[in-house]
Amino acid sequence: MLWKLVIVLLIAFGLFGWAVYRGVKQWNDDEHHRH
Repeated sequence: MLWKLVIVLLIAFGLFGWAVYRGVKQWNDDEHHRH
């Protein structure tokens, strides 16, 4: 059962990391275009 929890956490962390990466990339692009 523990492996199910580990998989869920890994997937959630992966999605969260991807969202943060996309958000930061978008913010950097906006800052770049603004200047």
